[in-house]
Amino acid sequence: ELYLIYVSPLKSLAGDIRENLRRPLDGICQETELMGEGKMPDGLRVAIRTGDTPQKDRQRMVKHPPHILIITPESLYLMLTSRSGQGIVKTAEAVIIDELHALIDTKRGAHLMLSIARLDRLCGRNLQRIGLSATIEPLELSAEYLSPEPVVICAPAMEKKVLIEVVGTTPANGRRKDPVWEELGMAVYQKCLDCRSVIAFSEGRRYAEKLAYYVNLLGGDGFARVHHGSLSKEQRAEVEQDLREGRLRL
Repeated sequence: ELYLIYVSPLKSLAGDIRENLRRPLDGICQETELMGEGKMPDGLRVAIRTGDTPQKDRQRMVKHPPHILIITPESLYLMLTSRSGQGIVKTAEAVIIDELHALIDTKRGAHLMLSIARLDRLCGRNLQRIGLSATIEPLELSAEYLSPEPVVICAPAMEKKVLIEVVGTTPANGRRKDPVWEELGMAVYQKCLDCRSVIAFSEGRRYAEKLAYYVNLLGGDGFARVHHGSLSKEQRAEVEQDLREGRLRL
């Protein structure tokens, strides 16, 4: 039965989260066997429920619930409104909210907290709530938002070395199609030449696509690839794998 619900606000990262869970979960299974607490033939099962999840996978979940369910806030809400969905999530004991900073001060976040309150009621107990974020502060205020009950804050001291550079582009003379983007593409391409792999963050999907286009004009097709929620899950998985294995430059 289901034990843990892992809420990720970004549908495009659900597959990556499952991949990152694979090694620690395999380790838990091995430790369990070494301690003589029984063999886990199928291991710890992890499933994803987003708008991308095929119907056959959703039906399989009803018959064979996973131990861990990775889900978006919207899909959690939909599961709470259906009888089959309630049958899956009613055995949960804990819920993880990833990237809490992306939800904490939004209507989407308020809607999620309402869903978790409904989940508590469905399960007949207050689930353990775990909030994750690498950038959120103040921590005390975030903890109050996460749970009405007392919260333990785990924040290891970390000294981050941050280098901030403000770089401007100066469009070269001459009649060109899009001089600012050509200069920006050149600046990013030059940065990539000093590194094996680079991740460039853009504030929107359209800008990410445009930047990749201009960088690929210089580096060749496939030098840069985009990753966002409008891509198919197969395309996203391919980009993640290429980046993980060092084949993707940008």
